[in-house]
Amino acid sequence: MLTGAGFVPGQRLVTHCDGGGRAALAALAAVQAGFTQLNAYYLSFADWAKDESCALIQG
Repeated sequence: MLTGAGFVPGQRLVTHCDGGGRAALAALAAVQAGFTQLNAYYLSFADWAKDESCALIQG
């Protein structure tokens, strides 16, 4: 599913959600799919987006 969306193993991924549970589940699924460079951001996306030092990629 991730490779079908254009992601490649070795690419850094950051998962996020409102409370951390879905982010952790998505990170686990990515690891099982062969992805190794990832982080589960346990806070909300709104928190991430308001920090100007955090990267945002839209597409």
